[in-house]
This record gives sequence, structure tokens and C-alpha cells, in this order.
Amino acid sequence: MIRSDRLRCRSSDTLTTDDVRDIVRAQADERLAAAARLTAPAHADRAARLRAEAVVLLLEGDGTTADLAGG
Repeated sequence: MIRSDRLRCRSSDTLTTDDVRDIVRAQADERLAAAARLTAPAHADRAARLRAEAVVLLLEGDGTTADLAGG
């Protein structure tokens, strides 16, 4: 969970907590989309791993996995 209001990045710009949350959510969404495309039985383990990574990102990002209710 993000504990500070602002994080510094290398370019000296600042990221707000909302910015970080949006980035983390986008990463989780990418993993869920990739997992959805892996439908062949041979890719079942990789799809499960991507979904598990998304859960961790969402829990760390905002403490919820509501986006995974359908998956």
C-alpha cells in the first residue's frame, strides 16, 4: 500500500498516490488481458500466474480485487 502522498521519480517530476494507483492498475489490467488471451491448455499455468500477479498488484495498489470478480 502506498503510504506517502508523493513519490519522486528520476526526472524530478512527482507522482501522486493517484498516479501510482493508476500505473499499478494498468499493469494489473495488462496481465488480466494477457491471461484472457491464453486459452490453450498448454498455457494454463502462465495464465494462472498472470492472474495471480494481477491480484497482488491490485491488493497492493488499492486493497481491492473487485476487478477480478468475473475472472
